[in-house]
Amino acid sequence: MTETPLTIIEAAEALGIARRTLDEKLKHPAIRPGVHFELRGNRKVFYRSNILQLRKALTECACKSSGSTAGRTPTEPDPTADESGNLLALRTLAAQRRSAPG
Repeated sequence: MTETPLTIIEAAEALGIARRTLDEKLKHPAIRPGVHFELRGNRKVFYRSNILQLRKALTECACKSSGSTAGRTPTEPDPTADESGNLLALRTLAAQRRSAPG
């Protein structure tokens, strides 16, 4: 008896993450077709072995990047800062977003 492949929605449920999150994770360079999923035309299917390999790869990726905060801009003002510092931080953030390309 052959194993029935999972769809991307079912694979996301098996991994305990949202489908959109899984779709984003599949774009990571460490995730490769044939190892972590199989392509069937424009669809991705997952077998049990793929889910296990994918879980392992996602765990490794998370461990490597969990301590890195370089390049991230805080989106909320610091609750411990005074009000004038928060206002300055919000103005700076708004100016950065206005000047950012795209």
